Amino acid sequence: MMFITEFMICSVLMGLGIGIDAAVATGARMPLMHSRRVVVAWLFGITLTHTLFPMAGYSLSYLGLLQAPVLSPLVGILAFTLIACFLWAELRPLDDNNRPGSQSLLAGAGLLLAVSWDALWSGPAKSAQVIGWPQPAVWASFIVVGAVVAILSWLALKLAARVEQLANQPLLQCLQYGVIAYFGWLALFRYTLGITLAWPWILLFALLVTALMVKWARAADRSDSAGIYPGRV
Repeated sequence: MMFITEFMICSVLMGLGIGIDAAVATGARMPLMHSRRVVVAWLFGITLTHTLFPMAGYSLSYLGLLQAPVLSPLVGILAFTLIACFLWAELRPLDDNNRPGSQSLLAGAGLLLAVSWDALWSGPAKSAQVIGWPQPAVWASFIVVGAVVAILSWLALKLAARVEQLANQPLLQCLQYGVIAYFGWLALFRYTLGITLAWPWILLFALLVTALMVKWARAADRSDSAGIYPGRV
């Protein structure tokens, strides 16, 4: 009984530790999910990555691959690039076949991968947490972790749906994209540039940059509606 209690506490705490970020990203993306299929795909993906990535990190830690100096900068660049591509796909002022949301599944897959990177790096910490555990219990704990992340993400969707009904749309757009951009800047600062900043400063920076992007996109949309968007035939 004591081991079961330890197993559940450790697994739930790890799920909360790596699931908060996933829940925040899920809530921020909720207004961009235009169908039940996209919602289900996102929840399935976020649960799968937050189950398999810690498993992979735990396994790779034994090989020392996560300690390779060259890996961290590449992870930061990749995560930042994926999120930047997602934001560009959502905000760019193109024709009706490429309006924001039409590429949400593909762009969302990149965002999902970027948001899930931290789960990979939780693997080595797991090695210290499960000393003395039988191997079946170690692998089963990752399933509990994934379940906790799934519950957090689902709750975030429900909460975000309530908030969206009360929010001012332009402000909501800046907030939702700003929170998503935060993960890209965080990865770039932490893994690639080695800059240590408190998360509120990174979030503020991400919100400011995103507000400028949203302002540009809305101005381009107005110009396009007036028939003066540059480069359009």
